[in-house]
Amino acid sequence: MASSDNLATITGHTQRLLGLLIAQFLLGMGVNLIGQPGSTLAKVTEGVFLVLHVLIAIGLVTLAVLTVREAFKLGQQWPAFARIGAAGVGVAFIGGVGTMASTGAISNWFSYLMSVGFILAFAGFGYLYTQLRVAQAH
Repeated sequence: MASSDNLATITGHTQRLLGLLIAQFLLGMGVNLIGQPGSTLAKVTEGVFLVLHVLIAIGLVTLAVLTVREAFKLGQQWPAFARIGAAGVGVAFIGGVGTMASTGAISNWFSYLMSVGFILAFAGFGYLYTQLRVAQAH
């Protein structure tokens, strides 16, 4: 049986993950839309967005691991949903590293992989969050 403390902890982790995923998406789109900057302001803005994007990615990986660990303490169906979300974070992270390390068409495919990972992570953690909220209501 899951304790209310464990449910509260994993619900908080999941809520933070969803917020970070939204921020990550917006920063990534900002970097993508700025593209090849021409002005100094555009270069600085792109650099700041990119650094924040990388820092949030590290936070997402860390929090996803903590969430999976906490989900295993709860048992039942929780670990499966947490692993789906964490797998999405992992796929997106690999896609992000690949995007930064490559150029041209290969970089575009890694960028696509990153977006697939984002969708998987958001769906997995989003579903987990809604199910946790239902469990807390009972």
